[in-house]
Amino acid sequence: MALFIILILLLLFVPYAALLLYYRAAWRSIPCFRHPASGIRYPVSISVIIPARNEENNLPTLLKGLIEQSYDKNLFEVIVVDDHSTDDTPEIVKQFAVAGIKLISLKDHVPSQGINSYKKKAIEIAIAQSKGELIVTTDADCVVPTNWL
Repeated sequence: MALFIILILLLLFVPYAALLLYYRAAWRSIPCFRHPASGIRYPVSISVIIPARNEENNLPTLLKGLIEQSYDKNLFEVIVVDDHSTDDTPEIVKQFAVAGIKLISLKDHVPSQGINSYKKKAIEIAIAQSKGELIVTTDADCVVPTNWL
């Protein structure tokens, strides 16, 4: 009886092992993707957009993290869009103006009757004023590591 079970296991194992070896060979035969370098230059300029409403407690941490990025400082900009804050959010951002962080006030761009989605409008306005080839957005309550960009 034990010999019968061993024989069945061998009959199942051999095709299974052959199938795995076939899959491994097929996987290794796939060529590595190489991006054509034509027309693309690296590094890329980046615009970081941050819509913020009443984020005076969170913004300093985020903005310090963005200032300390390992990415070339000349290749990225930070744009904070103040979304009708009632706290000191605009003043916090102005303290970082020396580091090149730009402040846009949404109330200067939105009609008086208002809109349904202020955050989407904030991102839209910031994109229109951005200079980067790549747009990156984050929320004001996030923390970014040094190599985030």
